Parts: sequence; C-alpha cells; structure tokens
Amino acid sequence: MASYDDFSPRERELMIGAWHTVDSMKEVQIDGEKLARLCNFNTLKTASNNWGKVKGKIDDAIKKSEIAQLNEAESMVAAMAWQCTKDAVAPNYKRMVELDITKTVKTAGNRWCDLRNKFNKQASGPDTGTAPVTPGSSPAKNKTPKSKKSTTGTKRKAAPTEKNVSETPSKRAKSTPRKSKLAMQAAATSVDDGAEDIAKDAAEDQELLAEAEA
Repeated sequence: MASYDDFSPRERELMIGAWHTVDSMKEVQIDGEKLARLCNFNTLKTASNNWGKVKGKIDDAIKKSEIAQLNEAESMVAAMAWQCTKDAVAPNYKRMVELDITKTVKTAGNRWCDLRNKFNKQASGPDTGTAPVTPGSSPAKNKTPKSKKSTTGTKRKAAPTEKNVSETPSKRAKSTPRKSKLAMQAAATSVDDGAEDIAKDAAEDQELLAEAEA
C-alpha cells in the first residue's frame, strides 16, 4: 500500500475531495487494521475513532455542498482511507466538477484513474522490508575477499655477493722451516773442515812422538 508521503499535495486534495461525492458515505466500511498501519495508529480503536470523526465532518460538509476543512492528521486519514475500503467505492465525477475539485468530468476521470493505478501498483509492488530469518539459520554474511599483501616496498634479502661474504683468511698450519741447500752445504762443509783439522792435529802429534823417540 502507498503511504501518505507517496502522494503529492494535489493528489491528496483530490482524494479528500472525492469523499464528498460518494452517494452513500454513511455506508462506507473501512478496514481498521489497514488504516492503522497506514496512519501509524497504535490500536484499531484509535483508527476507527479517527475515521469516525473525519467521516462526520465530511457528512456535514456534503449537506452544505462544501468541502470539509480538515487538519493535517485528518487529511491523512481521509486520503489513506481510499486504500482501506471493504467494498468497491467510486467517486462521482460530475459531482467533483460541481464542487470545483476538477474542471471537467474527463479530467476527474483521468485523475482518479491515475490514483487508482497508483493504489494497485503500490499494493502489488515488491516487499522492501527485511525478510524474516528462518529459525536455526543466520543471514548470509557477505564474504569480503582477502586482499593480497602487497610486495611493494618489501625489503628482500639480497643474494650474498663477494663483498658480503666474510673474507676471514683460513688459518694455515705452521710448517717447520726447511733448510735451504746452501745451509745444508755449509753445514756439510763445516763438518768436513772439522774432520780435516782433527786429522791434521793427529798427524802432527804422530810426528812429534816419532821425533821424541828418536
């Protein structure tokens, strides 16, 4: 059903004025529950009481061939009541012209046809309310795709280079210094020289001994 805010001020004026052309206004029956929902009344009794007041004002105005002066709350009740009638109710287009609600009968018919289509469209439109949740189930949560971690600006470990490699020299085992050939030859020569000296001394001793014995 269309709400009060779905209608323009001119459409509201037409709906309120149309009630003044109904031939049997006293016999109009209204679904109180629908009216309560459309007008945001807390109870069915409140809706019925408000409709009764509005209908009384319209009846008095019809007797005087006038349009009832309704406040904002009463205007909403009168306008929304057209969607709550239990029986088919239609305005008198000729009477709408007489009350200066519209200029011509054709205009009255066209305007009311537009309003009736709006009633039907809103009544058959998709329900935009929240769908009830089945017991034991929970509403599906929208899965937010996990974003991939950006590798931009990430420091990567550089491959080891020759400069990064520790250049610790390996310890070499101390080797015993080797004697050079010259040193060995010198040593051999010194040994030979020593032996020759000993031999010479021994020979001299032999000569002295021989002379002494002689």
